[in-house]
Amino acid sequence: MYAVYDPVTRRCTAAHTGLARLTVVDADGAQSVAPSTQAPIGAESYEVAEFHVPPGSLLALSCAGPQEQHQGTPVDEAQPDRADPGMGSHQPGPRTTSAVILTARTRATTPADIATWDLPNEPSAVADARARTATQLTSWGLPDLSFTATLVVSELVTNAIRYSTGPIQLRLIRDHALICEVSDTNHAAPHAREPAPSEQSGRGLSIVAHLTQGYGTRYTTSGKIVWTELTFPALNSA
Repeated sequence: MYAVYDPVTRRCTAAHTGLARLTVVDADGAQSVAPSTQAPIGAESYEVAEFHVPPGSLLALSCAGPQEQHQGTPVDEAQPDRADPGMGSHQPGPRTTSAVILTARTRATTPADIATWDLPNEPSAVADARARTATQLTSWGLPDLSFTATLVVSELVTNAIRYSTGPIQLRLIRDHALICEVSDTNHAAPHAREPAPSEQSGRGLSIVAHLTQGYGTRYTTSGKIVWTELTFPALNSA
């Protein structure tokens, strides 16, 4: 089972194979098995299902033994180890099959912490993206991040223009850090390379990796999203 939850859109995409499943428990305790597409084990590609998740829900990814799966055991009854939450001790039950459950609590990002712009796939979009980023960071009270963030955004947008032909979107998210996302219609992930000293291009991703605390690629049905994470400057103590 593979699931991705987006706290901005409050939507989750998921796919599974074998006996895995995803259960959604909303804030009121109501349970439902999330829609997902099942692929044969060993498949080379997977179709995904997309669905809305209410904020504050619990996502429970489970891979239970055949007995539990066939009987449709609810998530709150699937207790392969019956762990005592107070003592942390394990009291094995009589079952001979095992189960694995991974849970995650969802939350939603407030609209005030999100800025999104659709950009044309043309060189002039790079300067526009830099200007919008600088203005937004000033509005958020983060002018000290402006130089680094605008450079990162410039490299990501330039890369999207160079290797894709469709629309481009820039999204900034103010969360535990500043998240910069650039989406395009090319499914190929960018790769860092070491250009020769005489080359004038090819250093974009290396610059991004050096300036950020993390970066990666997330695939979508229409292409991909390249994201970066920049930590906030430390506040000077008086």
